[in-house]
Amino acid sequence: MRILCYNNFMLSERIKTLYDALNLSGKEVAASAGVSGSAVSVLRSGKKIPPKDGAFMSKYADAIILLSEKNGSLETLKALVNERDEALLKDKLLSWLYNDTEGKNTDAVLLRRKLSLLMTRLKISNVSLARDMNVDPSVVSRMKSGERGASLRSDLVLSAAHSIAMRISNDRERLIISSALLHQEFDEGMEEAVLENAVYDWLTSDQSGDSSGIQDILATVGNYDSIPMPSSPPDPDEIMKSMGGEKLIKDKTVCYKGISGLRTAVLRFLCSALYFNAREMWLFSNQSMEWMLLDPAYLKKWAALMYACAARGIKIKIIHTINRSLPELTAAVKYWLPLYITGMVESLYIDNLSTAPLLFSNTIFLAPGLACVNSGHPSDADDKAVYRYDTDSSVLSAHKNSYQALLNRSRHLIKIKHSVSDIDRERFIFPEEYAGNIGLFSDGRSATVIRTSPPELVISFYHPLLRRAFTAFIEEI
Repeated sequence: MRILCYNNFMLSERIKTLYDALNLSGKEVAASAGVSGSAVSVLRSGKKIPPKDGAFMSKYADAIILLSEKNGSLETLKALVNERDEALLKDKLLSWLYNDTEGKNTDAVLLRRKLSLLMTRLKISNVSLARDMNVDPSVVSRMKSGERGASLRSDLVLSAAHSIAMRISNDRERLIISSALLHQEFDEGMEEAVLENAVYDWLTSDQSGDSSGIQDILATVGNYDSIPMPSSPPDPDEIMKSMGGEKLIKDKTVCYKGISGLRTAVLRFLCSALYFNAREMWLFSNQSMEWMLLDPAYLKKWAALMYACAARGIKIKIIHTINRSLPELTAAVKYWLPLYITGMVESLYIDNLSTAPLLFSNTIFLAPGLACVNSGHPSDADDKAVYRYDTDSSVLSAHKNSYQALLNRSRHLIKIKHSVSDIDRERFIFPEEYAGNIGLFSDGRSATVIRTSPPELVISFYHPLLRRAFTAFIEEI
């Protein structure tokens, strides 16, 4: 039931994003689609998920496209769902809405093979697993034969993952076996929820077909010498002028309201960090990043300031909240890799956050001793929330303690070095298409990519999704 609840939540969130981005209301969508307002309201609330290929959603998608054409927001819709061809826009819109809710079907053969392999290696019988799952042993047998439980969001697969995680927990031999099989480092005393998520993710993931994302990352590493980077510390006066920063850093506002307020507060924060030569910036937010991503002009300003801060020597800690599909994750890594390569960014993630819908969103953007943008509010009220801008030293100290508590729960997402002198190249595979310049290696701890020609580069990826993707890519070579 946890996954089902999450499905409703994600569809609801995407619909809210759609309405905000296109400036639409449920009432006008219902009128355009020729359906009842209550049906659209139920859809938006997340109380019910209609079939993606049903008549209702077909009318709904048509209405969204028609209204976006009428109000001049069609280009925004295309950018949001990443589809330029109008002939394909309806299908892509529906896929985007359901991307995180229905999920994709895992090949029954693949699921059968993985479940059988895991149970065999861990010496778990059908009868004992069925007892833990509180089902008849024939159910487990059918899952292993591919007849039942092949859905990516199947409650049976989730129940199996939970039961297997309990068997693994605090069993040293099984932890070692699972670490090698799942390409993830497990330790005694780990929370069962972490193990459960890892087992479920491994059982339901199919890395075949995801090689394009890995190839994009490798291409970015291969083009490292041509990635545009600031060549020298930026002139603070020029930054202040181009961003309107002089006015921002003199602002005395304490409470900013809504998404527009958050954007202003963050620009003020970054300009202040740059202008006053902050030593560090500590960043964390588990609210949707669409406040930044859906405004291209704002994103450009944000990225320019981040690069300027990195080039100026400001160290940046970023704690990511990662609950993404592999394609989304590889795309994000590719996008931010040039910033990571500056060497000024410490990229972390929290690996045991609940996958259940969040009741509250929290943001801490802290420059210790200088300023902090922060908020805690219901997760569906980003545009109604109040975002505080604190500069008082005692309050900043409290924010620092809160962030430190998050750091204590975090793991490295990516580590980067600029020398391969201490690398054992014998362990690496060098694909021919990269002219022997790019090497790959993956084990249970990390996946590492090296660039051996100047400028040298070593990038180690620690997130399990990325490790497994690199491992699958290497096995295909």
